[in-house]
Amino acid sequence: MKKILLSVAAIALLFAACNKEDKNDTKTRTEYLTSGNWYVHSDKDIQTAPTDTTYDYIADSSYAPCDLDDFIKFNTDGTVVFDEGASKCSSLDPQSFSASWEFINNEQDIAVTFGDSTSTIKDTFHVSALDDNTFSMNSPYEYTSGGVTYKGDNITTYKHEPLQ
Repeated sequence: MKKILLSVAAIALLFAACNKEDKNDTKTRTEYLTSGNWYVHSDKDIQTAPTDTTYDYIADSSYAPCDLDDFIKFNTDGTVVFDEGASKCSSLDPQSFSASWEFINNEQDIAVTFGDSTSTIKDTFHVSALDDNTFSMNSPYEYTSGGVTYKGDNITTYKHEPLQ
């Protein structure tokens, strides 16, 4: 009888452990980011100075239809591929190009480094949303042109499916 009770207790413990693991099965930010191709769905510039203005680059047709199937693919090896998708805007453009990426600032920001051995550019973007379906990043800016100071934030949101 004791053997049966111990067996039942062991099986119950096993099921409880499995259920506990299932509840704690969450993805890392790297797993979310590298989970597939990311297509732009929203690209807005929210300017706060000299005036409050919002520019919606998709709504105002700043993106050509051939741009909407372009995608970004973050890889687990630290490379990122920018691909023209099925419809290239210019046959002279390369189909894709690569850069490197890394999480910084406790995985709150992404640094992307473009270039080669002669010249590199490193851009940093704040990750404002990242889950199974959405990746949003923003890039605050401030610059002066013609004596006028412009301030704002560019916010771009990506999804796993191309914008229709």
